[in-house]
Amino acid sequence: MAVESVLGGPLDGLIRGLPRFVLSPTGCPTLKAAMCGRYRIKKNALGDPEPIKDKYSDICDALQYAFLGIGEGRSMVGLEAISNVRPIRTSPGLGSGFRLGGRKVG
Repeated sequence: MAVESVLGGPLDGLIRGLPRFVLSPTGCPTLKAAMCGRYRIKKNALGDPEPIKDKYSDICDALQYAFLGIGEGRSMVGLEAISNVRPIRTSPGLGSGFRLGGRKVG
């Protein structure tokens, strides 16, 4: 399924020994709940899996689009991953993001 293809690498991977993805335990309660089991898949009339559309699927979709936006989907179409994506730190309250080349993403 596309969800696992897009999110598998960032959620499982490390960059220089550090996790590629860190979820705030207090700042993202809906995403945390979705990733702890509230995001659910059902089979449609054709037997294909599809998410149950609710606030948990919406936030997981947003996370997938964020990862696609920083180049994670390249491997899904047979392209080489972008190697110069690295985590950045920001001041508290300003959010976080990634730096792609010289440009901040996220």
